Amino acid sequence: MTENDWKVRYYEFSKRSGDTILFDRIINEIKRCLQARSIILNQTQLLGIASHVSGMIQRSISKNAIVVENKDLFSEISEHNLELAASICHLINGLNDDEKYLLSIHFENVETEQSKGNV
Repeated sequence: MTENDWKVRYYEFSKRSGDTILFDRIINEIKRCLQARSIILNQTQLLGIASHVSGMIQRSISKNAIVVENKDLFSEISEHNLELAASICHLINGLNDDEKYLLSIHFENVETEQSKGNV
């Protein structure tokens, strides 16, 4: 993917969110929190998170809540990634608490890839 293609996709996620200011705030907070743990997102990882954040903001606006029926599926997610996801979700008003489980997967994957040297 070219740099221009990446920028276009990122901008589309931001615009699609319905609140570009909140979108940028959330993305910057995620990057800040991960950098504090010495984790730097590559473009692909950032686009995956941007897509998810865009959907989270859309759901908060439309009040279309995601409900996780079986939270045991997330038992292997580290506590610190689940806590990070919860703190990010709390920045978005009206978001169902279950969103943290889905967002935490992104953080867990990024951390796993970095520990394996895949970034």
